[in-house]
Amino acid sequence: MVTWRVDRESHDRVVCADTDTLVERPGSRTGLLCGLAAYTTWGFIPLYFRALSDVPPYIILCHRIFWSVLFLVVVVSFRHQWPFIWRVLRSRRKVLLLSSGAALIAVNWLVFIYAIAFDCPRHDVPA
Repeated sequence: MVTWRVDRESHDRVVCADTDTLVERPGSRTGLLCGLAAYTTWGFIPLYFRALSDVPPYIILCHRIFWSVLFLVVVVSFRHQWPFIWRVLRSRRKVLLLSSGAALIAVNWLVFIYAIAFDCPRHDVPA
């Protein structure tokens, strides 16, 4: 049996060259449970935004941005990763690309929240 191991920098997995089967890693069940939890949470998010339908969508988006930034500041501080953040922020090009991506994500979330809050009809499902 010939095996091929991927280095620890990438995902640590073992593939058998004879049968092309992937041998399960010890943390794969944790990943599966985290994925299921994420999809379950994502399924309930529309109910949450629907309950906030009296609040303007841009206010919900502003709160989402504020609390996300606050949470990430705590995480980055806890993990002592500010030098990595400052290195990225020194590059004008990287800041411009990240800002453009953030603006597109914000527009996407605003449309999503607006569609749920105002019960916009879906056009792909027949009535």
